[in-house]
Formats: sequence, C-alpha cells, structure tokens
Amino acid sequence: MKSFPSAFAAEKNRKTGISPVWMLKLTVNAVDYYLSDHVFTVAGWNGGVTTKAWVESWGPVLEQVTGAVDEIRVSDIALRCVVDPDEATNIETLALASDIEKSPAVLYLWFSGLNAATAPPQEMFRGYVREADLPDETTANLVFEDATVRLHSLVGTVITTADYPNADQDDVGKILPLPYGVVKNVPAVATKAGLVTTLKADITSGATSCVVARPDGIVANTTKFRIGSEVVKVTAVSGSTLTISRAQDSTTAAAHSAGDVLVEEITDPFVFVVSGHALTSIDKVLVRAGDLDVDVTDQCTRYTGQVGSQYSTYGAKGVVTITKAQAAVIKLRVGQWAKSSLQISNPEHNHSYTESRDQAASNTPATAGGPTFSQASVAPTYPAVSGVIEQTNRYTYSWAGGDMGSAVYVNGVLQHSGSSSGSGTWAGTTTGSDIPLITHVRGSGTGATVTLSSASRSVVFTSTAGNTAQASTLSGNINSTADLLIGGAVHADVTAPNTDPDDVIADLLTSWSGISSLSVDGSFPAGYKFNGVINEQVELLPLLHRLAFQTRSYFRVSAGAAKLIVRPDTLTGEKTIAACRVDGGRKVYARRKAPLEDVVNIINLRYDRDWTKADGDDAYRQVSSATDATSITDYGERERPELFRCDFITAAAMADDVRDFYLADLKRRKWLHEFETHLDHAEIEFGAVVTLGFAGDTVVEVVQSGLTPGDKGRMDTIRMIGRG
Repeated sequence: MKSFPSAFAAEKNRKTGISPVWMLKLTVNAVDYYLSDHVFTVAGWNGGVTTKAWVESWGPVLEQVTGAVDEIRVSDIALRCVVDPDEATNIETLALASDIEKSPAVLYLWFSGLNAATAPPQEMFRGYVREADLPDETTANLVFEDATVRLHSLVGTVITTADYPNADQDDVGKILPLPYGVVKNVPAVATKAGLVTTLKADITSGATSCVVARPDGIVANTTKFRIGSEVVKVTAVSGSTLTISRAQDSTTAAAHSAGDVLVEEITDPFVFVVSGHALTSIDKVLVRAGDLDVDVTDQCTRYTGQVGSQYSTYGAKGVVTITKAQAAVIKLRVGQWAKSSLQISNPEHNHSYTESRDQAASNTPATAGGPTFSQASVAPTYPAVSGVIEQTNRYTYSWAGGDMGSAVYVNGVLQHSGSSSGSGTWAGTTTGSDIPLITHVRGSGTGATVTLSSASRSVVFTSTAGNTAQASTLSGNINSTADLLIGGAVHADVTAPNTDPDDVIADLLTSWSGISSLSVDGSFPAGYKFNGVINEQVELLPLLHRLAFQTRSYFRVSAGAAKLIVRPDTLTGEKTIAACRVDGGRKVYARRKAPLEDVVNIINLRYDRDWTKADGDDAYRQVSSATDATSITDYGERERPELFRCDFITAAAMADDVRDFYLADLKRRKWLHEFETHLDHAEIEFGAVVTLGFAGDTVVEVVQSGLTPGDKGRMDTIRMIGRG
C-alpha cells in the first residue's frame, strides 16, 4: 500500500468537507507545465506552482493482472484538453512544436487547504506521452502510458564484429552470458577465436594468390594462415581471392589441394567470455565431448572480472583464456576414448572422434573335448587401454554339447544350467582392464562348443601420465581456430555475487533500466535462491515478470520505484473496507467467477536448467509434479506448462514450494468482487490484501486497482477487483 504523510492521510480519510484536486505535471523540453481542470496555487512545494486550467476531462488509471497470471499491466490515462488561445504557449503549440512523446508526466492528488510543506501533493501515476492528437482547433487529446513500459529495453550485450573482430562466427549475434548465483555449464562465447576457411582450388608451390570459401574477417597485411606445414601471409583481399606471401615464419612453400584448411596463426590466447559482469569465482572449465564433460581447468587461465583479476581490455567480465599449447593438451585429453566413434553434437558443431567403443569379432567359437568331461571358454579380445575408470561389457553367446547336462559361467558366476544346448546374453560393468570370460562345462561326450556371437565394451577414461591419445578426425561446422584446436564447446561452472532473488532483479534494473531502487513487500520463504544465466537477448519487463513469478511474486513499478510483492500462503487483510460506494440507492458491487482458463490442476514444474541446451522440456534436469484430484473431477485436466519452466530454480525445496503455492491458488475458480469506493482508500494498490466488510468480511487479493479523478460532473472514485 501507498504511504502518505499523516496530515494528508487524515484529510483523505475525512468523510465530509474535503476538497480534492488533481494536477498533471507535464515536462516538455525541460520546462514544467502544471495542468488541471481549474486554476489553483500550491505554495511551498516545488518553489510554488500555479496550475493551468487546460484539462477538460480526466480518464481512469487502472492496474491489473492481464493475459497470464505472471504479468500485470497498467492502462493508459487519457486527458481531453482545451486549447487556450490567450496563452502564447498552449497545449496545441506544445504538441506541434516539440517531440512531446518523450515528455514525462506525473499525476498528483492533493487537498485544498493543506500545508504543502508538510503534506505535499502525492504522486498517483507516472508515465510518458504516447499519443497527442488535435481533432479540432479547440481541443487536444493526450494519452499517457505508464512508466513501466520503458522497461522494454533489451537485456544483454550483443557480440558484433565491430567490438570483437576475431570472434567465432558461431557466436556473433549472441550475447555475453549473464550468470547469477551458482551455475553449472555456462556456455562460453569465443570473442577471440581465430579464422578458419578452406581452399576452393588447388594451388602450386609458386602461386601468389588463392581463392577461399569464406574471406570474412581476413585483414590484409595482418592475417596469417597455416596450410598444412606452410604459413602464408595475406597481403590483399579482393572478394574471395587472397594475394598471399608464401613460406612465412621459416616454413617451406608447398602445393595444396582444394578443400585444404587454412587456420589463422594467432599469437595471443583464445578468449572465452563466460560472464558479461564480474564473478565471485570461475570454479571449473570444461569441454563438452558427446554427453560427457572433460575437465580442462588446469589448462586455462581464469579471470573473474573483479579488481586484480581482469583480462586485458575486458574489464569487469568473467573470462577464460587458452593458449595454443594449452589447446593442444586439451585436444589430446578430449581425444582419449577407446575405439570406434563418439559423436559430439551441439546446435553449431558436429565433431567426430575415433577411439570410443570396441567391438570384438563375432561368431568366435571355442571347442574342447573329452569322454567324461569337457570345458570350453571364450573372451572378447580388446586392445589394452590405460587410464580406464570403468567399462561396460555386453555380449551374446550360445553353446552346444553332449546329453549329460551343461553349465555356463561368466567370470565364475553361474548363468545357465541343466540343458545340453542354449543361448544367453550378459551385460555388466567392470573396472580397470578386466574382461569377462565365458566358460561352458558339460558332463560327458565330445565336441563341446561355446560361441561368442557379439561382444562390445564402452570405456570411460581418466587422464593419467603416460596416456597416449588415439588419432581423431573432425567433421562438421568448424568456424574458428579455437574450434579446430580445442575440439569441443567450452563451458564453465561459475559463482556470481547475486543469488537472492531481489538482488538479481535489482541488478538487472540497475544495469538495464536505470531504476536504482527495489523494495520487497513481504518476505520470501526460507531458502529461496536464484541460480541461472541469461544467455539470449530478451526484453527486460517480461524477464522481470517471469523471474518474479518463480518467487510467487508480482513485479511492478510505482512512483518511479520498483517493487516485488511476495504473495502469502494465507490471505490476511491489511485494511478493512467497511462500505462500497452507493449509486441510486444501490451498492456499486458485482461478483463473478474467475475465467475457467485461469484454472490449473496439474503442475509439472520443470527446474534445474541445463544451459547447454535450448529452452524446452528436455532442457530441464528435474520435474516437481503435483495434481488436485477434486479440481480435475470438477473441471477436467487443466495445465499451463508454459508457466512452469522455472529456469532460475535449482533447489527441490523451492521448486516444491512454488508448485504447491500455485496449485493451491489456481485449482479453483475463485470469486471476483468488483466494487467502487472513495478517496479514503486511495492508498490501496494492486497486490494489496483487504477485507470486504460490506461482503461478509471476505478477504481478497486486489488484482485491479484504479482511480478516476473527478470533475464538475462526477466525484472522485476508486474502482477495484478483489480475487478470493
């Protein structure tokens, strides 16, 4: 609720003898104009002001939930003004001679007779001119939009080649990540990555020019490329044709073929930005290899962006650098997989590495004979691999032999017995270099045989001294030297300074809107923390509504200050409205049920986002689920999955609490109480909880609160809708 000076509050609460007045301060080209429906003076405030009687009629101001339960809207306010021909500067000249759309406006309520020094006019609305039209020579219509709409600025610093000329082409157009709290696997963006292209035609050892597939970013007399073992320097660029100086840096000129790769020679480290603002720590750096992350922290230099830990010109940004020598070690580590191929995929890259999975020869028989007892055994033959953490073995087998009974063992454990022939499968995990052994034992006769039909193993490695990486090949979209030399997407586990929800929202406001204050109405349940990252450019206002929703709160801006309204589990009235307005002997009061579309009785709240994936159901590692059987019986199954992708929630307790709150709140069609009252309730705002004394002491949450300034033909009114 709004808070007023005591003398102002006492005056508004009087039932008789008050004289409310309204005025709109309109600032055009740094000059303040005070508009009202009549002339009056407010001494002792803003140096003393006198209003201009330009307002013919006032429109209402309404604040309400609309569209979705996670979003609020403030309506426009419309003024109908008269053009005063006796004024050298009037509303017509202001509309015609200036960019009035950028003009701020503030609507004030005051009461005549108050001492403005101790009870000044109180702000009720703040916004900007959106429309100004002149329907005739005597009238001007102004429409104002609430200041909240100025929060449609875009969040995030876009990576451009103007700012980062050596950025990976895959990352140009993305934003520098903005992590908050403790976040795993923040995708890094490569702002200094080196260029990669290919030859479009063969060149001889003596050629002085070549045609390349992509000349983007190549700078004459600066860029050097390595082609095979030769280094060339680009001296001129004309379309896709490069003039080159051969055999640079003590290398030897050689012939090269169409399709050969040109890799830019760079001397500085590769630069990966993991945060567009300063971090507390960069805890781990990883390279994604298939579904596994390879820890490469020891091969990187980390800069948090704090004073004393800043890289070059990057200032207060979280940065990871990797030298070419370190990149070689990383690629060696990423390539340590057992035979066959492991496919590494992300939306931009497809890298194929050998040495991941073994397949032993199939249909391998082993035979043993003897008149009274025979035994045969077979094992898959795999290459020796060092540094094995664990291996998963899978194979199928069959056996055949005499008629005195058979038994099959795997690593000495009985699998089958009692039949002279048969088949089976086995799968299990072992450590080190252990390879399971199949043994078939039969009672008597000759020719006992066991056959291994298929066998395979998958191996997980650790990096140890003496490991030798197997050969690897890369294919797919390789757009930079960093891509080629590192061999996978770089991510980082980070800790950012802000993790309390209000601190995160306050930082976003300060950084991207200029609003420097945020208050919290109520208190968050214990353990509410945000851990997430903004990694795509989004509008600030919808983002703030979405984050507030994840803390069961409303976000709003009033009188130039931002506020989070935390919604309680149980509604307790902050004020009692004893009576509503009466018109023509009847209460101005109506009741209706909330729309059926608002009912939700199934919630699958997705949380713990995997930031390496695009937003979608599969990008969340955890789901918190609940249903309400009674509501399903009454209304059918009703779900709003788009509301419950909670990307900044990582804790199960918080996810469950948010889920339970919204299920309790949305499972029933609640009553909407619509009524009017007077200025003695002017402090009641959207989100307040009030008791309706005129409706059997029903406690409601105010989901619409609006006021209409009075004029000669009507009194001042406040219109509300309470949900409960």
